[in-house]
Amino acid sequence: VYTAFNKSVALRSSLPFNRVIHRRSLMAEVIRSSDGEVDVLTGNPSGTSVLKPIAKSIPHDVYYGINPNDLDELRGDAPMDPPKIRSDPFYWLRDQTRSDKEVLAHLEHENKYCEQELSHLADLRGSLYEEMISHLKETDEDVPHRHGDYMYYSKTSKGLSYTIHCRKAIAATVDSSSSNSDVVILDENKLAEKHDYTDVGMLVPSPSHNRVAYTVDHSGYETYSLRVIEDVEANRCSEDVIEDVDSTIVWGADDSVLFYLTLDDQHRPHKLFLHRLGTKQEDDLCLFTENDDKFWMSIGKTNDDKFLILSLSSTETSECYAIDLTNAESVSGHADAAIIDQMVCLRKREFGVRYDVEHHGSHFYFVTNIDHAKNNKLMRSPSTNYSPTWRDVKPYRAHEQIDDIIPFKNHIAVLGRESGIQRLWIMKMMMNE
Repeated sequence: VYTAFNKSVALRSSLPFNRVIHRRSLMAEVIRSSDGEVDVLTGNPSGTSVLKPIAKSIPHDVYYGINPNDLDELRGDAPMDPPKIRSDPFYWLRDQTRSDKEVLAHLEHENKYCEQELSHLADLRGSLYEEMISHLKETDEDVPHRHGDYMYYSKTSKGLSYTIHCRKAIAATVDSSSSNSDVVILDENKLAEKHDYTDVGMLVPSPSHNRVAYTVDHSGYETYSLRVIEDVEANRCSEDVIEDVDSTIVWGADDSVLFYLTLDDQHRPHKLFLHRLGTKQEDDLCLFTENDDKFWMSIGKTNDDKFLILSLSSTETSECYAIDLTNAESVSGHADAAIIDQMVCLRKREFGVRYDVEHHGSHFYFVTNIDHAKNNKLMRSPSTNYSPTWRDVKPYRAHEQIDDIIPFKNHIAVLGRESGIQRLWIMKMMMNE
């Protein structure tokens, strides 16, 4: 409990002002020593215990609407003019880079004060921790799931804080000499050594299953590094490291290419890049840039691995692009055929129209609210010689809500609700449909 509380204090410099003002107001009082000798930065009298910290006030105006100091700053389509102004004397604590020595010193002071004031709760913290941990199964293992010729799963061990990712070959489809051995793909506990914080965003096997790509964040700021395990069996890592990216990873049609997203100043995924293994990050190809800060970018493959889908979504509007990966074997195939020439917009953004995309057989399938389908309906369009003319697959019914679809070889599972009750509809399909 104490550790979590202390971490929240340590991360304050990256949080919005309104998330930390309440705590600052609680610690605003400064106690002066009898001899009057007080440290200028911390307010602590020399030779005494840690006193309540107080942040100095520096006048600063925050503009809501047009910023008269930077007229080119993006403030939305129609920012207020004239703007509303709010005075924020503690704006100087907003250190996004976490490098300002004065800010770090103030936070360290708060941490020390917190540790001092809560020291009498040390035994209680220990008791609470032991009680909570007693309700957990520390040594546990997920149900393995099949992916290609392997069963993938993750497990935890008593006394270790992080997950261990593993796989086991399926005897019927691989050489029997390796079919009974479990292989540790990534041990997050080893990854976390010498770091105060570790979060693995995604871990994705390559199409051949010889390589694995993963993203890891050691800062807590949700900015990740992308790394590649070159040989899973030998646990040998590649020299490919891509810094300052979103947590999402998508492999190309083979093991030669990765797709990833980078973040803007608002921490919004806004650029799609292609990385060729063995090359430098500065040589990566930018495929798409989303400049409208109302739209959030995401990527993923269709369930049949035939298309990369680039999704751009705001709260009310969607726009998706498809990249055909079926003819994109090798680096040159990704760069020339699939990426540059065959990025197709499935439907241009139209305010209020939302849709998600999947692919089955020879068609794209869309879960969408088009034509005022408040609870969504299922539509499709041929993926060959694509045209944004969609036809109903499951007619719209006001008492039915469609949330998602999962394509299989001969069926499509449709997930949703009927009259508020969860439902699963199974649609029989042929591969060429």
